[in-house]
Amino acid sequence: MRKYRNFASVMFILCYAFLFTYIYIESIEGLSEQQRPVILLIMAFVIFILFVDLFFHLFLTSKVKNKKVFLVSGCSGAGKTSLVNKLFEENNIPSLKSYTTRDQRTDEPSDTYHFIDYSVINKYLDDCLQIFIDTTTKNVYFSTVGDLTAMLRRYEAVTIIITPNSVNEVFTKLKSQNVDIVYVHFITDDQTRYTQMKNRGDTCEQISARKPLDDFIKLEYQKFTARNEKLGITTIEVENSENGYKDVITEVTS
Repeated sequence: MRKYRNFASVMFILCYAFLFTYIYIESIEGLSEQQRPVILLIMAFVIFILFVDLFFHLFLTSKVKNKKVFLVSGCSGAGKTSLVNKLFEENNIPSLKSYTTRDQRTDEPSDTYHFIDYSVINKYLDDCLQIFIDTTTKNVYFSTVGDLTAMLRRYEAVTIIITPNSVNEVFTKLKSQNVDIVYVHFITDDQTRYTQMKNRGDTCEQISARKPLDDFIKLEYQKFTARNEKLGITTIEVENSENGYKDVITEVTS
């Protein structure tokens, strides 16, 4: 509603300026009958340009204003994917699809990631929102600002699964987007995570292989909490996907 009031106020000022200019021009002596309409036409053109510029900023660029971006992080098996899937299935809040250089797994849906080759990474770097390199497999994972902007024009909120060390970078890059950023971090205990990973079919070897990454995530989250005193990013700590879902929905509707 505010943008409509702003639009009406500015249009009133523009019309008043045109009327004042018209009266002023009519009062000038020495102008020929041919000069007066030319000057008025120029003034009308200037006001039209200002009108178009105002309309663009209030009604087109504002499409990404007041939207919400939920940054989701946590160790393996914490419940990140469950939370993201539930938000999309029940509330139409999609997750930003990442790009990866790893091979598509057997029976893995093709829309899980944008599967790409190493050779084309360079063309995405300038638009990169966040990037993560798995030091064990050397696979690269990243997402782009362009993809996020496109999604925010279609949806009221978007989720992004990230690592804690990427939060500051993402926050900085999204400042110009005029979106509200909420960081959701899972602090699920190790035993619960282990049980959930076993239930989804992970082997003991796979779980052990993820431990270095999980330790890295825990350490980076501790660093983030210290830095966030200056940034002031809204942060929610959740123990499981059910609690996380309730907290996110509360933020969406606030």
